[in-house]
Amino acid sequence: MTDGPVILTEPSALFRFRDIAPGREVGEFVPLRKLSIPHGVTTRSYGEFPVAISDPQSAVMYDEFARLLGCERAAWVKQVHGGEILTVRDAGCVGEADGMVTDERGLVLLCRSADCPLILVAGDGGRVVGVAHASWRSTAAGIAGSMIERMIGEFGCDPAGIVACISPSAGPELYEVGQDVYDAMCKTQGPDAKFFFEPISPSATATDPKWLLDLWAANISQLQRAGVTFMNGYTARMCTIHRADLFPSYRRDGQSAGRFVAGIAAIL
Repeated sequence: MTDGPVILTEPSALFRFRDIAPGREVGEFVPLRKLSIPHGVTTRSYGEFPVAISDPQSAVMYDEFARLLGCERAAWVKQVHGGEILTVRDAGCVGEADGMVTDERGLVLLCRSADCPLILVAGDGGRVVGVAHASWRSTAAGIAGSMIERMIGEFGCDPAGIVACISPSAGPELYEVGQDVYDAMCKTQGPDAKFFFEPISPSATATDPKWLLDLWAANISQLQRAGVTFMNGYTARMCTIHRADLFPSYRRDGQSAGRFVAGIAAIL
């Protein structure tokens, strides 16, 4: 008899919670906090964001979150599960993509999730920041590496000085996927992508094999290949599927799941 999976219920020591307003809690990464970079990951106590990005309440909540982070404006995208990164200097919905970068002060970049990792990055001491929605499709498209490449190519950031932080998301112990995901990841990310998977069906040669996918490791790998140093890549190490008290989860709650948001702004 084998033991069941060890579920990560407590965050990394470098991911902590605080009230951004009375009774409204967000998560923060200590490395970004030390650089005085405005950022946060919302929790259930903050309030869940509408599922539809077109819902007028979404824009109201985004702007409020920006103000609570001490910033003037918010920018977001219509997320399409791809690898596109936009350079952003304007507020509001800036297009269809799954990531943004900016050096504009006072502008919070926001992405939303109900299980997918959201990646917050800061380069040049916080002068340049970015956010990405790293669903499995976006991960397969190489979105984490593309964001770092944009920061290097467009803003001249030294990759060795970029800090990258991965939000709570579906964890490697519970994120079950099928053979189609395994095949897509190996096709786009190379044969070593197999190391991000663990078989959970009787064998990997079953008619319809199922796998557990570690999206945290997959995106850390992309970040490192793009030049982010081992010591500057962090994960919150919290599973949204397991932590119903803190985060909505599509895998757990289905269509009733709301959304949480991660945001970051250039140093003020």
